[in-house]
Amino acid sequence: QLIASIINMQSRVIDDPDAKRVLRSVQDRVASLATIYKNLYQAEHLESVEADRLVRDIIGQMSTASVVSEHSIEIDTRLEPLTLLPDQAVPLTLLTTEAFTNALKYAGIPEGHDRPWVCVRLHRSDDGHAELTIENSLGRGTSDAEGTGLGNQLIEAFAMQLDSEAEITAKDGVFRLYLRFMPETDAALQDAETRRVVLTSAAREGARH
Repeated sequence: QLIASIINMQSRVIDDPDAKRVLRSVQDRVASLATIYKNLYQAEHLESVEADRLVRDIIGQMSTASVVSEHSIEIDTRLEPLTLLPDQAVPLTLLTTEAFTNALKYAGIPEGHDRPWVCVRLHRSDDGHAELTIENSLGRGTSDAEGTGLGNQLIEAFAMQLDSEAEITAKDGVFRLYLRFMPETDAALQDAETRRVVLTSAAREGARH
């Protein structure tokens, strides 16, 4: 929070719009990282994380804080329960932060609609893989599916940490990022009957850390 505040103070004294945009992107990344580790510190059992709740917190925070043009963006989240080890939950959430930022930035008003949309889906497939899909509408004349910015480099790095690779496509007016990976197993995740995973913005009263 302190670092984010310092960045915000610096942004106020800068007039260049490009510099302001860069600082804002850094501030969003710092805020997302702070949210992740705040929740990890407040978890009752650090060896297992409810990744869907963590992703939902990040999306809610970014949806509230982001300025996305004069048109409101319709945001649809479909997050099914997914428990991960922290070593996977953290890169998954950071990847989601980058991809969701891009989706908000580049979402356009599709033909026949009055506003852009972004959709985030997280679920576990029948074969046990976890699947993340982030889509946004493209406006007329928008077709680029690949970028060369820092965000795409970070997405690639976080996907590698999950032993996976993000698939990016732009087709039929929809930009789509798809990630599929196998969650790591651990005794803490397998023993569901004797342990209840808790990861919320406020740990249960009396919890020890």
